[in-house]
Amino acid sequence: MERLAICWLGQNGQASLRNGAGEILMTYELPGRDPNSWADTIYADPRDGSAWIVFRPARLVHVDRDGNVLADLELVPALESYAFVVTADLDGDRAVWYTRIGPERRTELMRIDLDDPGLNAEVVASGVPSLPLMAPDLEGGVWLVTRDAVLRFNGNGEAAVTLDLGATGGD
Repeated sequence: MERLAICWLGQNGQASLRNGAGEILMTYELPGRDPNSWADTIYADPRDGSAWIVFRPARLVHVDRDGNVLADLELVPALESYAFVVTADLDGDRAVWYTRIGPERRTELMRIDLDDPGLNAEVVASGVPSLPLMAPDLEGGVWLVTRDAVLRFNGNGEAAVTLDLGATGGD
């Protein structure tokens, strides 16, 4: 693939691909153009310049550089999107990680393998803190950070590190 200076930008119900001069090359509009939907996060795929776009309330849309939809997934029901947090690793393990409220009203950590043709989401851990900050790591896992703790889960969802931030160690 030829390397281009491109940038994906999102806004209400759409995402656009721009060249190095800022000119619009293509605009993708979310079907139905729900006024309550917006491009929350865009992950540019280094393999082919496509984009994995997280639209709120909670959809993941994979769009190529020509605007063709390669995948469109509802990650959580719209009414439960208040507890939805997402991060992606497109360089190493090629996964999207997100949280959702599970059937027992416990927060679940979910993982989608982007190299899986079915793009099936799997529950990798249950009972994780709600609304964490999340970041992928270089070994295929993910870090969750809350006000009280830092947790690292490996690619299988096993808790590998837990740091309690509540202990101050002083008076």
